Amino acid sequence: LSQKGKSVDVQIAGQVPTRDVTPGPVSPGAPEPVSSFVNVTLNNWKEAPFKISDLDLGGLDTPGSFINTQLSEAGRSIANDVDGSVLDLYKKTPFYAGTAGTTPFATSTVDLQTAEGYLIQNLAEPGNRKLILDPFAHVNALGLPGFQNAQAFGGTEVIREGRITRALGYDWAFNQNMKLHTRGTLGGVPLT
Repeated sequence: LSQKGKSVDVQIAGQVPTRDVTPGPVSPGAPEPVSSFVNVTLNNWKEAPFKISDLDLGGLDTPGSFINTQLSEAGRSIANDVDGSVLDLYKKTPFYAGTAGTTPFATSTVDLQTAEGYLIQNLAEPGNRKLILDPFAHVNALGLPGFQNAQAFGGTEVIREGRITRALGYDWAFNQNMKLHTRGTLGGVPLT
């Protein structure tokens, strides 16, 4: 196991080129695929300590007891820190869809369609895709006629539950910790 401040190498599979087959009695052998590594520094190490008494420990078996609710709050604090750390990585995303300062899904799903195009263009695997929205984008999507009309095809989650769980090839969720980005003043002579 590694410790905070250490780093680990994560191996990434390399592309495998094709070649013409020449029939023969002996296989010509295959070249070794060229893989690469990404170095990941373990720079987050969190805890959520709190004091408890012997009396509090006695409530571990009692649902709703102080110790159980306090453990839930400690877990929530750690989860929010991890969540925030992962969500901060959006700054390193090379592609974007939508208009800065405009909450998506107000009138259509065109921003998702644009993002899907980038994913396909960059050879992202089509399965197991997740879409995480801020609460306002989530509420906008709930109001889109396409999702509300899905009721006619047997779906009840938008109208009855106020949720979109799977649509357009994505598992949908919302997250209150989504980062809001304010673009700064552009300077210099940027190249496109």
